[in-house]
Parts: sequence; structure tokens; C-alpha cells
Amino acid sequence: EYLRVFSTVTGKRHAHPLSAGTTPLLLSEILIVPETDRYSALSAYSGVAHTLLVDISSATLRTGDSVICVRDGNDAWVFSAFTSQWHHRAIPSTWRVEIRDRLAVFRHPSIGPFGGALLFDALSGDWFELAARACTSFRSSSSLSTYFFVFHNLPTATYEAATYSTHAPGWQVSTIAPIPPLYNLGGGGAFGSDYVAVFDHAFSGLTRAFVPLGRALAPRTAGLVSVAYDTVTDQAFSLGILGRSWVTMPRGTVPID
Repeated sequence: EYLRVFSTVTGKRHAHPLSAGTTPLLLSEILIVPETDRYSALSAYSGVAHTLLVDISSATLRTGDSVICVRDGNDAWVFSAFTSQWHHRAIPSTWRVEIRDRLAVFRHPSIGPFGGALLFDALSGDWFELAARACTSFRSSSSLSTYFFVFHNLPTATYEAATYSTHAPGWQVSTIAPIPPLYNLGGGGAFGSDYVAVFDHAFSGLTRAFVPLGRALAPRTAGLVSVAYDTVTDQAFSLGILGRSWVTMPRGTVPID
């Protein structure tokens, strides 16, 4: 039995042997062929299948557009469409995993203090570790290729941010301004492909700069532009992907639902 798949990147058809009864899973940039004792992954960029021998009855599979993750006990394998390879790390089975289009992020299950995190970048095929740190609490958020942690140390009333972007690989840790009490109660979120927000701070993965959100509600994205709406002043604001500040829109602009 053979599976044949066409890649618009290579411009060719590629064949892969498989067992009868197999149901392939087609993602945006990866084809996954699960069989009893293996996962085979084929990248649209190479057209070459690479096989991971693992008992799929005990393993778990998580998928994104350009990255997939297989976990079995304390072993984690991540396949990248860009490197067309499986990448292995020993990671405790208790650690949580979050899969985005170009990122796989594993982190300690604690909610405070922070127990550490390990990020896989599908573009480079490299792993980036964020060490454990003392903090009272923390929040995180992510977009397709950007990740954002905020750490709050209550005794010193200080806030730190740890950010990652596939456009400039490596964790960036910096001190940020105190967060207003309203946002200390919760909130924050993610929007856009390279924007991410936690509490009242937005971070651009392209400029690696922070843009305060003020009282605005969580922004909505439309392509390369995001729109936020302030219910107190009845004012809307827009922010381009390369922007460093919000631009006031005409009063009465209808917010995006």
C-alpha cells in the first residue's frame, strides 16, 4: 500500500508506504501517518517522511500548523515542518504543553512560584529554556509565534516580563511598569499572529517592544492591524503590527465583536 501526496512547495508528488486501514492526518504544512508502532511525519518543504517508533496506544499527539508533538511518559518528540526532523527532549510528564503554529511550550504545572519552562522553536529547530524564578504569581499568553510571561513579586511590588519571538530567538527578560489593580484581578489575552497581551501590556514579536493597553478591552485582530475599545471614554484605537503606540480612531467607531 502506498500513500501519495502532492506538495505545492516542492511541486512534486511524494509516495510513502503505509499499512492498510491507516487514516492519515493532513495539517497545513505536515502530513501525519499514524500506525500501531509509529508516527510518520512528512513536511511540505522537503517531501521526505521521517518515522518515530513509539506505541501510539500510550502516546499522546498534539498538533499545530508547522509543529507536532508526541509525548510518551517523560519523553517528548517534536517534529518541525521547517527542519523536517523529529527533535527529542526528556521532559517530566507532569509538565503542561501548549502548541502554537510555530512553537511548542512546556512548563512546570505550578501557578506560583514559577517552576520553569522549555520552548521549542519550529523555525530554528532549537530548544530555549526559561529558568525557574521566585514570584508570587504569574500569567502567560501566546500568539502564533510569540510567547509572553508576566511575573508578579508581591513583597517587592515588582513585575517582570519574559518574552520570546521566532523573529529574534531567545528569551528576553525585562522589568515592566506596575500593573493597575483592575488588571491584577485577572484578564489579558492573545491577539494577532505576532502580538500578545497579558494584563494591560501588549508585546510585539516583530519590534520586541511593549505597548500599554490602558483601560481598553482585549483587542481584536484583522490581518496586520488590531483594534481596541475603551468603554469608559467610548473611544476606539488601532495598532499596526510594526507600531509602538495606539492611534486614536474617530469617535463613534463601532468596536469589533
